[in-house]
Amino acid sequence: MSPAKRKIGGAIFVWLFLLLDADQLFHDLLKLHIFP
Repeated sequence: MSPAKRKIGGAIFVWLFLLLDADQLFHDLLKLHIFP
């Protein structure tokens, strides 16, 4: 595997992790607003 491909794969993995994490955080915030 070339370094460029490994870097791209790592970036995608990080982005997926951040998006999933942000999605969970967003739902938690939404719940707090709906049910104080």
